[in-house]
Amino acid sequence: MSSLEIITVLQAEEKSEGSGARVLRPFPGSQLSYVDPFVLMDEFFVDASAGFPEHPHRGFEAITYMVEGGFIHEDSAGNRATVEEGGLQRITMGKGIRHSEAPAFEGENHGIQLWVNLPKALKDTEPGYEIVPKGKLKVEKVNGIRIKTLVDEDIGPSLQTPIEYRFVELNNAKFTWQAKKGFKGFIYAIDGGGVAEFEGEKIELTKGTAVVKDHQEDLELPIRSNNKLKFIELLGRPHNEPINMHGPYVD
Repeated sequence: MSSLEIITVLQAEEKSEGSGARVLRPFPGSQLSYVDPFVLMDEFFVDASAGFPEHPHRGFEAITYMVEGGFIHEDSAGNRATVEEGGLQRITMGKGIRHSEAPAFEGENHGIQLWVNLPKALKDTEPGYEIVPKGKLKVEKVNGIRIKTLVDEDIGPSLQTPIEYRFVELNNAKFTWQAKKGFKGFIYAIDGGGVAEFEGEKIELTKGTAVVKDHQEDLELPIRSNNKLKFIELLGRPHNEPINMHGPYVD
Protein backbone atom coordinates (compact mmCIF):
# COMPACT_ATOMS: atom_id res chain seq x y z
CA MET A 1 0.00 0.00 0.00
CA SER A 2 1.31 3.47 -0.88
CA SER A 3 1.74 5.83 2.07
CA LEU A 4 -0.60 8.24 0.30
CA GLU A 5 -3.35 5.63 0.59
CA ILE A 6 -2.98 5.83 4.37
CA ILE A 7 -3.61 9.57 4.27
CA THR A 8 -5.64 11.71 1.86
CA VAL A 9 -4.25 14.88 0.29
CA LEU A 10 -6.68 17.34 -1.27
CA GLN A 11 -7.12 20.98 -2.23
CA ALA A 12 -9.96 23.09 -0.85
CA GLU A 13 -12.67 24.10 -3.31
CA GLU A 14 -13.73 27.76 -3.57
CA LYS A 15 -17.45 28.44 -3.08
CA SER A 16 -19.83 31.35 -2.52
CA GLU A 17 -21.93 31.20 0.64
CA GLY A 18 -24.39 33.44 2.46
CA SER A 19 -24.65 36.92 0.95
CA GLY A 20 -21.41 37.58 -0.92
CA ALA A 21 -19.10 35.55 1.32
CA ARG A 22 -16.23 33.58 -0.19
CA VAL A 23 -15.08 30.29 1.35
CA LEU A 24 -12.40 27.68 0.73
CA ARG A 25 -13.87 24.28 1.66
CA PRO A 26 -11.83 21.07 1.85
CA PHE A 27 -14.96 19.12 2.86
CA PRO A 28 -17.71 18.25 2.27
CA GLY A 29 -17.12 18.32 -1.46
CA SER A 30 -16.22 16.28 -4.50
CA GLN A 31 -13.04 14.93 -2.88
CA LEU A 32 -14.22 14.11 0.66
CA SER A 33 -17.56 13.96 2.49
CA TYR A 34 -16.46 14.27 6.14
CA VAL A 35 -13.83 13.29 8.71
CA ASP A 36 -15.81 11.87 11.65
CA PRO A 37 -16.57 13.76 13.93
CA PHE A 38 -15.95 16.80 11.66
CA VAL A 39 -18.65 17.35 9.04
CA LEU A 40 -17.60 20.68 7.48
CA MET A 41 -14.64 23.06 7.42
CA ASP A 42 -14.69 26.50 5.79
CA GLU A 43 -11.98 29.10 5.58
CA PHE A 44 -14.05 32.23 5.03
CA PHE A 45 -13.35 35.73 3.70
CA VAL A 46 -16.09 38.31 4.33
CA ASP A 47 -15.93 42.06 3.69
CA ALA A 48 -18.31 44.70 5.02
CA SER A 49 -20.76 44.24 2.12
CA ALA A 50 -21.21 40.51 2.75
CA GLY A 51 -22.37 38.19 5.53
CA PHE A 52 -24.63 35.33 6.52
CA PRO A 53 -28.28 36.43 6.96
CA GLU A 54 -30.46 34.57 9.45
CA HIS A 55 -30.71 30.84 8.76
CA PRO A 56 -31.45 27.62 10.70
CA HIS A 57 -29.19 24.82 12.00
CA ARG A 58 -29.44 21.71 14.14
CA GLY A 59 -27.53 18.59 15.13
CA PHE A 60 -23.94 19.84 15.56
CA GLU A 61 -21.62 22.35 17.22
CA ALA A 62 -19.87 25.12 15.26
CA ILE A 63 -16.51 26.59 16.24
CA THR A 64 -15.38 29.84 14.61
CA TYR A 65 -11.79 31.07 14.96
CA MET A 66 -11.08 34.61 13.76
CA VAL A 67 -7.73 34.98 11.99
CA GLU A 68 -8.41 38.65 11.16
CA GLY A 69 -11.28 41.02 11.89
CA GLY A 70 -14.38 39.83 13.72
CA PHE A 71 -17.93 38.49 13.43
CA ILE A 72 -21.14 39.69 15.02
CA HIS A 73 -23.39 36.79 16.05
CA GLU A 74 -27.11 37.00 16.84
CA ASP A 75 -29.46 34.05 17.41
CA SER A 76 -33.00 33.00 18.28
CA ALA A 77 -31.91 32.00 21.82
CA GLY A 78 -31.25 35.66 22.62
CA ASN A 79 -27.47 35.71 22.25
CA ARG A 80 -25.75 38.69 20.62
CA ALA A 81 -21.97 39.03 20.78
CA THR A 82 -18.84 39.75 18.74
CA VAL A 83 -15.90 37.37 18.39
CA GLU A 84 -12.73 39.26 17.48
CA GLU A 85 -9.33 38.46 16.00
CA GLY A 86 -7.58 35.65 17.84
CA GLY A 87 -10.75 34.55 19.65
CA LEU A 88 -13.12 31.61 19.38
CA GLN A 89 -16.89 31.27 19.22
CA ARG A 90 -18.80 28.07 19.99
CA ILE A 91 -22.45 27.57 19.02
CA THR A 92 -24.23 24.39 20.07
CA MET A 93 -27.02 24.04 17.52
CA GLY A 94 -28.56 21.06 19.32
CA LYS A 95 -32.26 20.57 18.65
CA GLY A 96 -32.38 23.72 16.52
CA ILE A 97 -31.51 27.40 16.39
CA ARG A 98 -31.64 30.31 13.95
CA HIS A 99 -28.72 32.71 13.76
CA SER A 100 -26.99 35.33 11.64
CA GLU A 101 -23.33 36.30 11.30
CA ALA A 102 -22.13 39.66 10.01
CA PRO A 103 -18.65 41.16 9.60
CA ALA A 104 -17.65 43.36 12.52
CA PHE A 105 -15.09 45.53 10.73
CA GLU A 106 -14.32 47.17 7.40
CA GLY A 107 -11.91 45.30 5.14
CA GLU A 108 -11.56 41.54 5.14
CA ASN A 109 -12.85 39.47 8.03
CA HIS A 110 -11.05 36.15 7.78
CA GLY A 111 -11.57 33.01 9.82
CA ILE A 112 -12.11 29.27 10.06
CA GLN A 113 -15.47 27.66 10.80
CA LEU A 114 -15.66 24.04 11.80
CA TRP A 115 -18.77 21.90 12.27
CA VAL A 116 -18.43 19.10 14.85
CA ASN A 117 -21.12 16.44 14.80
CA LEU A 118 -23.16 15.82 17.93
CA PRO A 119 -23.61 12.15 18.86
CA LYS A 120 -27.08 10.75 18.27
CA ALA A 121 -27.87 10.78 22.00
CA LEU A 122 -27.30 14.57 22.12
CA LYS A 123 -29.04 15.71 18.95
CA ASP A 124 -31.93 17.15 20.99
CA THR A 125 -29.76 19.06 23.45
CA GLU A 126 -30.59 22.71 24.14
CA PRO A 127 -28.76 25.33 22.05
CA GLY A 128 -25.80 27.06 23.69
CA TYR A 129 -23.29 29.83 23.00
CA GLU A 130 -19.81 30.75 24.23
CA ILE A 131 -16.94 33.10 23.35
CA VAL A 132 -13.33 32.48 24.38
CA PRO A 133 -11.18 35.62 23.86
CA LYS A 134 -7.59 35.29 22.68
CA GLY A 135 -6.23 36.16 26.13
CA LYS A 136 -7.51 32.83 27.47
CA LEU A 137 -5.76 30.73 24.83
CA LYS A 138 -2.30 29.20 25.30
CA VAL A 139 0.60 30.26 23.04
CA GLU A 140 3.99 28.49 22.96
CA LYS A 141 7.06 29.65 21.01
CA VAL A 142 10.29 27.72 20.43
CA ASN A 143 12.89 27.54 17.63
CA GLY A 144 10.80 29.30 14.98
CA ILE A 145 7.61 27.44 15.92
CA ARG A 146 4.56 29.20 17.35
CA ILE A 147 1.70 26.98 18.54
CA LYS A 148 -1.60 28.45 19.70
CA THR A 149 -3.89 25.91 21.37
CA LEU A 150 -7.49 26.71 20.51
CA VAL A 151 -9.20 23.66 22.01
CA ASP A 152 -8.08 20.71 24.11
CA GLU A 153 -9.29 19.11 27.34
CA ASP A 154 -8.17 22.15 29.39
CA ILE A 155 -8.36 25.11 26.97
CA GLY A 156 -11.04 26.69 24.81
CA PRO A 157 -14.81 26.32 24.66
CA SER A 158 -16.74 23.48 26.25
CA LEU A 159 -17.67 20.89 23.61
CA GLN A 160 -19.66 17.66 23.63
CA THR A 161 -16.97 15.90 21.55
CA PRO A 162 -13.29 15.59 22.59
CA ILE A 163 -11.13 17.45 20.07
CA GLU A 164 -7.64 18.97 19.84
CA TYR A 165 -7.33 22.10 17.72
CA ARG A 166 -4.16 24.16 17.22
CA PHE A 167 -2.98 27.05 15.03
CA VAL A 168 0.65 26.54 14.05
CA GLU A 169 3.11 29.02 12.49
CA LEU A 170 6.55 27.91 11.24
CA ASN A 171 9.35 30.34 10.39
CA ASN A 172 12.12 28.35 8.67
CA ALA A 173 11.33 25.54 11.10
CA LYS A 174 10.43 21.87 11.35
CA PHE A 175 7.44 20.45 13.20
CA THR A 176 5.95 16.97 13.59
CA TRP A 177 2.19 16.49 13.64
CA GLN A 178 1.54 13.69 16.10
CA ALA A 179 -1.94 12.35 15.44
CA LYS A 180 -2.68 9.90 18.21
CA LYS A 181 -4.49 6.59 18.16
CA GLY A 182 -8.26 6.71 18.55
CA PHE A 183 -8.60 10.09 16.82
CA LYS A 184 -9.21 11.20 13.23
CA GLY A 185 -8.33 14.59 11.82
CA PHE A 186 -6.37 16.73 9.39
CA ILE A 187 -3.99 19.62 8.87
CA TYR A 188 -4.97 22.52 6.64
CA ALA A 189 -2.57 25.11 5.21
CA ILE A 190 -3.71 28.72 5.55
CA ASP A 191 -0.74 30.68 4.23
CA GLY A 192 2.83 30.28 3.05
CA GLY A 193 4.41 27.06 1.86
CA GLY A 194 6.07 23.92 3.11
CA VAL A 195 6.57 20.21 2.67
CA ALA A 196 5.25 17.24 4.65
CA GLU A 197 6.95 13.88 4.33
CA PHE A 198 5.50 10.47 5.01
CA GLU A 199 7.31 7.19 4.37
CA GLY A 200 9.63 8.83 1.84
CA GLU A 201 6.92 10.61 -0.12
CA LYS A 202 6.82 14.42 -0.17
CA ILE A 203 3.59 16.41 0.04
CA GLU A 204 3.67 20.06 -1.05
CA LEU A 205 1.73 22.31 1.32
CA THR A 206 0.30 25.48 -0.17
CA LYS A 207 -2.72 27.61 0.74
CA GLY A 208 -5.83 25.39 0.84
CA THR A 209 -4.01 22.05 1.01
CA ALA A 210 -5.45 19.53 3.48
CA VAL A 211 -3.79 16.31 4.64
CA VAL A 212 -6.40 14.01 6.16
CA LYS A 213 -6.00 11.12 8.62
CA ASP A 214 -9.28 9.22 8.25
CA HIS A 215 -8.27 6.24 10.40
CA GLN A 216 -7.76 5.72 14.12
CA GLU A 217 -4.14 4.53 14.28
CA ASP A 218 -1.09 6.58 15.29
CA LEU A 219 0.41 8.88 12.67
CA GLU A 220 3.52 11.08 12.70
CA LEU A 221 3.88 13.61 9.89
CA PRO A 222 7.06 15.73 9.76
CA ILE A 223 6.50 19.21 8.27
CA ARG A 224 9.02 21.89 7.35
CA SER A 225 8.34 25.39 6.08
CA ASN A 226 9.95 26.73 2.90
CA ASN A 227 10.09 30.08 4.66
CA LYS A 228 6.89 30.76 6.56
CA LEU A 229 3.91 28.43 6.87
CA LYS A 230 0.64 28.80 8.77
CA PHE A 231 -1.71 25.88 9.25
CA ILE A 232 -4.25 24.39 11.61
CA GLU A 233 -4.10 20.89 13.04
CA LEU A 234 -7.28 19.14 14.16
CA LEU A 235 -8.01 15.84 15.85
CA GLY A 236 -11.35 14.55 17.10
CA ARG A 237 -12.67 11.37 18.66
CA PRO A 238 -15.09 9.88 16.08
CA HIS A 239 -18.63 8.94 17.12
CA ASN A 240 -18.67 6.05 14.63
CA GLU A 241 -22.32 6.76 13.86
CA PRO A 242 -23.99 7.42 10.51
CA ILE A 243 -23.70 11.10 9.46
CA ASN A 244 -26.70 12.50 7.60
CA MET A 245 -25.89 16.05 6.52
CA HIS A 246 -28.47 17.86 4.41
CA GLY A 247 -28.01 21.57 3.98
CA PRO A 248 -27.78 23.31 7.35
CA TYR A 249 -28.79 20.18 9.32
CA VAL A 250 -26.78 17.21 10.57
CA ASP A 251 -29.19 14.47 11.70
